[in-house]
Formats: sequence, C-alpha cells, structure tokens
Amino acid sequence: MKIFTIEIPIHSFIDVITNSSTSVYVGCHDNTVKFAKELVDDLLKAAGSEKSADDVFTFSIQADFDSERDKIYERLDEYYTEEELEGKDYRAKNDLAKEIFDKMISGEIEKSSSWGQNYDDYDTRTLIIKSKTDDKLSIDLGSRIESIFSIEGVYDG
Repeated sequence: MKIFTIEIPIHSFIDVITNSSTSVYVGCHDNTVKFAKELVDDLLKAAGSEKSADDVFTFSIQADFDSERDKIYERLDEYYTEEELEGKDYRAKNDLAKEIFDKMISGEIEKSSSWGQNYDDYDTRTLIIKSKTDDKLSIDLGSRIESIFSIEGVYDG
C-alpha cells in the first residue's frame, strides 16, 4: 500500500433535458473544505471509527497555473502598463502571468473570475484530499470517496 492523493476537479457540466440544454455549475466556495471534512467525518462515524477526517487526510483547494495561463495572459494589460509589456516575448509574458497567478493564490490581488466568482467561466480549481498514512482505512475510504466523484461524459448520439 502507499499514500495517495484524490483530486476532485471543480467543474461544470452540461446535461440535456427535454430538448433544451441546461448548464449546471459546480464550483468551490468558502466552505468546500469544511463540507468535504464533514462528509468524511460522517463516513468514519458510520463505519464505527473514532478517527476524524483530519486524522486520516489533509484537505486543500488548489488552482493550476496551466489551466489559468491563457486567461491571465489575455489580461496582462490589466496588471502591467503598455511600456512594461512592450518588447516582451511569449516566455517573458508567461513569467509575468505566473507572477500574477502567484499573487492571486496569496491573496495579494483579486482572484481569477474562473475561481467561482462568476458563471461565465468554469471553476478551474481542484479539491485535493491526501491520505496521511498508508493504512487500510485511509486507502479504503479514499477509494470510496474518489468513486463518488468520478464523472464521465457519455455520447448517446
């Protein structure tokens, strides 16, 4: 056995209902980690364990720069002057976009609109649940949690 990480992407998906399209948006909010912990606590309690979610897992929400790069890159002029951007090649602008991303993560500047701030874009963050140990309880519970959140698209055409 080995320690594992569950990554639950926060996303949106589309379902077709009575010949019309309906969008259902799924995203992070201030209580996402709290509710994930409560779910795990309830599962542990139902299984007869005295452990808590925090005893078994660590929980965090992470944004991925690769998912955000293009959106930030398109908005560099909101963060830098024309003179600061003049003559910069793609690599240099990519470094500037990473700098902006890091400031969003640290809270120095407003978060990206795709981090649950509006419904025009899907949430690119991921809920990370990582086991603290490699015991049977962690592995079994982690596998069950992961199976709850598996979502696959199916084309019926």
